[in-house]
Amino acid sequence: MSVTRHEETAKTKIEVIEPGCPFCRRLHKTVLEVVEEQGMEADVAHVTDFKTVLRYVPFTPVLTVDGQIVHRGKFLPDKDKLLKLIRTGAEREER
Repeated sequence: MSVTRHEETAKTKIEVIEPGCPFCRRLHKTVLEVVEEQGMEADVAHVTDFKTVLRYVPFTPVLTVDGQIVHRGKFLPDKDKLLKLIRTGAEREER
């Protein structure tokens, strides 16, 4: 059975890049809730690798969707805004 390129990349890749502060953990938790509540096909990664996090300091946490930064900083979006950010980031990747 062969798999097309579209089928291989059907899942949205979401990353929460953060050093472990309370804001960061809250963003990760909220992203997981949004993905679950919406029944989205997404892989959510919690990135705490020191070298990766250093690239974004002092603007953590950082939220990426399919490699595109859609949010950064401690002023966390609510669930509705997060859903829009995730969908917008995924739409950009499809184009």
